[in-house]
Amino acid sequence: MATLTARALQLAKEQAGAQTEAAILKVSNVEKLPNGKFFSCQLTDGTQTMKGRLVSQIARKLLDNSLQLHDGDIIKVSDFVINNVNNEDMALVSELEVVESSGGSNSSAGQSSKPDAVAATPAKQQMHVKQEQENTPPAVTPAFTPAAAKPAFTPGPTPSPSEQVRTNLAMTPATGVEREQQLSPLGLTPSSTTPVPVGSRARVQPIKALNPYDTQWTIKAKLVRKAPPRSFNSRAGAPSRVFNVELADAEGGQIQGTFWRESADKYLDTLQEGKVYYFSKFQVKPANKQYATVKNDYELHFDNRTEVEEAADQSGITVSHQVDVVPFDKLLRYVGRKMPVDILGVVVSCGGLGTIKRKADQTELPRRDVTLADSR
Repeated sequence: MATLTARALQLAKEQAGAQTEAAILKVSNVEKLPNGKFFSCQLTDGTQTMKGRLVSQIARKLLDNSLQLHDGDIIKVSDFVINNVNNEDMALVSELEVVESSGGSNSSAGQSSKPDAVAATPAKQQMHVKQEQENTPPAVTPAFTPAAAKPAFTPGPTPSPSEQVRTNLAMTPATGVEREQQLSPLGLTPSSTTPVPVGSRARVQPIKALNPYDTQWTIKAKLVRKAPPRSFNSRAGAPSRVFNVELADAEGGQIQGTFWRESADKYLDTLQEGKVYYFSKFQVKPANKQYATVKNDYELHFDNRTEVEEAADQSGITVSHQVDVVPFDKLLRYVGRKMPVDILGVVVSCGGLGTIKRKADQTELPRRDVTLADSR
């Protein structure tokens, strides 16, 4: 019997921003979500249990029955990240294979979720999927027939995080009404965008479409700002570097990102402010508003899998700084919320330059007190 990888979930959580090693886990409670594109589940490593989301190619294989999962199956998860979604840790799994089925037979052959794997499973082993909808009894999901799917709409970038939806979009035309119906289960709306490059970059997504429920993203964005690198020691005591960036795309979306460890060493000297790049193979996580410099609910984490490629076309992205000015008499409501705010005022007085020590490393930082006044 396969041995579970003890503390794999906790270690993956602690290694935020780094590549997570493959782990042997047990899966249960596999359920299709109401949007019909993703699956939820429970994962355990023998010491901890955590909610999971099966996304990207795994969800597609479950829908067409080329991958079967049963309660109690032992799986090898080779590509996953731990994100905090709605104040709850969740494992987002994009690549797995069945090592041992709950029936006792080894199912790793033909059960891989990798893109090139070919799965062959007897019909009697079809997965029972619970429908997460009110007043709807559990039902057995029949094999998915691509021919029965609704026609998709015209090619071009789409905010859908599902790789299956993105593939369909580039194949079949549809009316504007059908376009909205296809996007509505994901809570998204169609957007008007400029044409995207052909080839491998045809699936570029706008920044406003990013969310933690998928890992197969590619964006085309201008590097608006690159902060100086910071040094720190990893848990193993090894010196590492990290630096932050601010990105903007042609649709006006802006987001903050962080390059960690190997990716920081690789791209620190390569990336140049003002240039346009393709970014892929990154993680989308809820933004830490305490340190955010861009107004976005999410932020990007770039690790050693991340790929960055300079775009041949450097035009088409104009950065406009968006501000939401808060009057001084309204600032009290933002106390303790740990988020940046925009203010507009006149400097009435300016104090002398002093220093303050940062608690983390006792580094001295410049400090100056100023008094501001607004029109009210």
